[in-house]
Amino acid sequence: MFIVIGGGLFQTYAIKKAKSLGLKVVCVDMNPNAQGAKEADEFINISTKDHQSICNEIRKRNFLVDGVITVGTDMSESVYYISKEFWLDPGFKDYKKVVNKIEMRKALQENNVPQPKFTFSTDCRELIENRKKAGLSFPLVIKPAQSMGARGVKKVLDDKQIETQFDICKEHSFDKRVILEEYMSGPEVSVESLIVNGKYCPMVIGDRHIEKEPFFIETGHSCPSRLSKKDINEINRIMELAANALQIHNAPAKGDIKITKKGVMVGEIAARLSGGFMS
Repeated sequence: MFIVIGGGLFQTYAIKKAKSLGLKVVCVDMNPNAQGAKEADEFINISTKDHQSICNEIRKRNFLVDGVITVGTDMSESVYYISKEFWLDPGFKDYKKVVNKIEMRKALQENNVPQPKFTFSTDCRELIENRKKAGLSFPLVIKPAQSMGARGVKKVLDDKQIETQFDICKEHSFDKRVILEEYMSGPEVSVESLIVNGKYCPMVIGDRHIEKEPFFIETGHSCPSRLSKKDINEINRIMELAANALQIHNAPAKGDIKITKKGVMVGEIAARLSGGFMS
């Protein structure tokens, strides 16, 4: 059985594709009326975050698990645990590095992958002190360390705005940590790739349309990217470095990449395909 974590619109495309390849598909979603439930061969009506209950239900039904994926949603943690539970390779070594922005930034920093300077904390006053110690100058971007859909993410221009936004970010952060990063000015692209046996295989690069500053609302993509071949080559080089740093070896790698005056820099990397209709 092929397990698809999520039963929304974007996961439904994956379900249909898997079935067209002759796979028996199990859809997992907390919504009993999820679109994917109607398309899959089997349906598990459990929250996509509750990986232990999902595993228990899989055992209860005596499913033989052949693969686990998610598409367009930050459920790589569940993919990781369910894969491990049934002796499968999740495709990445440490789920925290591909779902938590702080752990991602640490890993990229340790491997000298170009990215913005950052700091983090669970306390607002400490975050502001950390900003000063790290020499982070405004404008900056404040984010929940682990969330979805750009919830709580905002461009801030001074410490007062950090104070105003901090509790909102913390509320949306699964681990209650908040990260503060340098604001990166310049064009942004989405990169869809596969890492196959450690080899980076780019699929498509699209120009991201981000609007509504000081918030960051993605309204679409333009494919293929209008960037030069030189920029595209550099984007692919940085993506490969980032995927290696995050120890992604057999999984999708989705990147939000900025082209700045300092060069190509990583906004975010995840071990999944994009949301929206990009993937």
